[in-house]
Amino acid sequence: MRTSLSILFLLFSIFSYAQTNYCATPPTEDKWLETYQQQPHLYEKGGNELIYIPMTIHLVGNDEGKGYFPISDLLDALCVVNEDFIPANIQFFIKNIRYIQRTAWYNHDNFAPGAEMQRRNNVSNTMNTYFVSNASNACGYAVINSISTVITNSCSNSGEHTWSHELGHALSLPHTFRGWEGSEDFDYSTPAPKFIGNDRDSTLVELTDKSNCDTAGDRFCDTEPDYLSERWTCNGSQRSATQQIDPNGQKFTSDGTLIMGYADDNCTSRFSPEQIQAIRANIFSQKATLVNQTISDGTISESEPIVLSSPLDNQTVGFQNIFFEWEPVAQATKYMFQVSRLPTFSVLAVDTIVSTNTLILPELPIRLRYYWRILPYNNYSTCGSFSTRKSFLTAEETTSTVNLTESQISVSPTLLTQPGQLQIQVKDVVKADLRIELFDITGKLIIYHQTERNAGTDLQLFVEDNPPGIYTLRVTIANQQFVRKIALQ
Repeated sequence: MRTSLSILFLLFSIFSYAQTNYCATPPTEDKWLETYQQQPHLYEKGGNELIYIPMTIHLVGNDEGKGYFPISDLLDALCVVNEDFIPANIQFFIKNIRYIQRTAWYNHDNFAPGAEMQRRNNVSNTMNTYFVSNASNACGYAVINSISTVITNSCSNSGEHTWSHELGHALSLPHTFRGWEGSEDFDYSTPAPKFIGNDRDSTLVELTDKSNCDTAGDRFCDTEPDYLSERWTCNGSQRSATQQIDPNGQKFTSDGTLIMGYADDNCTSRFSPEQIQAIRANIFSQKATLVNQTISDGTISESEPIVLSSPLDNQTVGFQNIFFEWEPVAQATKYMFQVSRLPTFSVLAVDTIVSTNTLILPELPIRLRYYWRILPYNNYSTCGSFSTRKSFLTAEETTSTVNLTESQISVSPTLLTQPGQLQIQVKDVVKADLRIELFDITGKLIIYHQTERNAGTDLQLFVEDNPPGIYTLRVTIANQQFVRKIALQ
């Protein structure tokens, strides 16, 4: 990998045009692909089996820890990638999400910082993607035939195919216009030359009659000739408006559907069958350690309703220790939880991830209206939608529940050395289901216990292996609650 990055850095110093283009991946000749295309039938492609590829996602921020690509946008972007790779029977899943805090990597206008970033942070046996503010003045780039891609945050909105394009490069695919990189000033009203590129590394120009399709251009015979190396908008037939002329004088337009071309995102949608076979061959021969045939989580149904239980819509709640609950969603292992003053959620007061269907917020400003919603997902299923929103009002005291007093519930000690037991004594309270929850300072549920209790019963809650700090204990009986801060050490 270090050798590949060094070579790519050298090429970036030669092909400076790439730094202001859609894709900053230079037109390197991949020897593996060249050898494969000569005898593709000799390579293992895994038949038609569905394979899963683990991904390490690196969310890069500046030195102040700001600017990270939002998780909600990451889930949308991965959904687009997996839809693009369905015909290839390849699906990517989140193995790790890592946060990196470094401005030099977050906003790099040349390749050297990006090469250092990948060299120091790539995780072996996973496909690595770095989301940054500026990827060498382009929407993205990749190390050819590698396990690494770099994507600009603003080029990863819903429906954009930049990530799929760069993954195509990492899995060995060239641009459909291979050889024409840096030829934006070419006069397309004249016939193309027989060869394109510099003298050191010229490329045979592909003809429309397919007579040289296996040796010219991208060397895939099921991708049509394409000489357009700048972004372009397709027409209603998903073709380019720019007409080109091949070396034999034949006129043609470019196919806008191919992801490895430069058509706008509303045009691109597919890899060709030959490209797919090359991708699978590259995985099985070059990246076999990435292959997973099974996954641990199932698909989350997009039609299953998401039920928000508490607070109810338009409910008034106490401004401290606000309890949120929703019905568990089948196959979901994580929930994105958001609170906003605005019904559009364009500005967020709370944006966090929990692994349970409950959360407690320590405090929100008083006498204000808020909106809340959740998004269920797991590492393999990211195409879901947010729930419908509900609103609530914060007040000095809640009008929906009765606060239990220390004459009814007592908890000791309030400073607990781990491992240890919290003693919870239930006194003058009617018989009902009793729920005990311990939340960390972020509102994440750490311990959950539910049982039916009688008045006058003592309960012990065993606590261990939690980071030292302040926690919130919540005891709920019917519509009554008792909240106490607990310090763990």
